[in-house]
Amino acid sequence: MHGCTGPGCDGLAPGALGCDRADAVVTLAEHRTEEGRRVQVRYGRDCRALWARASGLRAGDRFALRLPGAPARTAGPVGEEEAAGYLATLMTGVSGPDAAAGATACLLPVHGPEECAPVR
Repeated sequence: MHGCTGPGCDGLAPGALGCDRADAVVTLAEHRTEEGRRVQVRYGRDCRALWARASGLRAGDRFALRLPGAPARTAGPVGEEEAAGYLATLMTGVSGPDAAAGATACLLPVHGPEECAPVR
């Protein structure tokens, strides 16, 4: 069961509201760096919301979800203990998966250039 839908999910955490259940999530874009960092654009079908999810991060890294016409959702900088698992940005509600066109999840490493996964 999820706790929000579409714009009602804006600025809320996907895990706290059940929007990140494996059976209700689609990965719309993914990028993996040579060092093993991974960033994804995730879409919760029941919640009708987007967020960025990252793993393999290093202390100090940040990552973000960017969607034209919506505020950027940024997470980090990541601490040593947080870097071990999956982390997610807050959500941006959308009308459906087609509204995700133009979204990007970007890794903002503590050292090195930004790397992004665009939804096409």
